Amino acid sequence: MAPVVAFFSFIGSMGNVGLFAIPWSREASFGDVMAFLGADLVATTVIWVHGKFYGWHYALYTSALLYRCFVATGITRVALD
Repeated sequence: MAPVVAFFSFIGSMGNVGLFAIPWSREASFGDVMAFLGADLVATTVIWVHGKFYGWHYALYTSALLYRCFVATGITRVALD
């Protein structure tokens, strides 16, 4: 869930720092917080910039790969708790 929330709440990496404190203060696992932190790299504006400069195939491939990694991080950490 964290990567989806971060995707839609992107306001810049520094703007999301405050949002990272919320799950952490509510005792979310470290993996969840890290997945949320990394997921702001797969935001609509970042995908658009990558698509414009590097091509849409690369932008979508990289975004999908990053998203899968962040989801796996959150799931793995939750499974280990």
